[in-house]
Amino acid sequence: MNNNFTTRQTLLQRAKNPDDALAWDEFVKYYHKFIYAVINKMPVKQHDCDDLAQIILVKLWKALPKFEVDDSRAKFRTWLS
Repeated sequence: MNNNFTTRQTLLQRAKNPDDALAWDEFVKYYHKFIYAVINKMPVKQHDCDDLAQIILVKLWKALPKFEVDDSRAKFRTWLS
């Protein structure tokens, strides 16, 4: 994974709020490429990537409010992967 993806802590905090649609839209735009990069490292058929990305985003939307930043355990991108 390259280092073009940096975690935006303020965006994470805003996206945790399920009522903040603008934050979630920004979050998806920002992290969609990262999700695709992770998926492309897996043995997944190319035509399944879009569906898998959508499934991941739904699960992420549900799990994100429980995520707590703790760099001593794992960085956000590690948790997301």
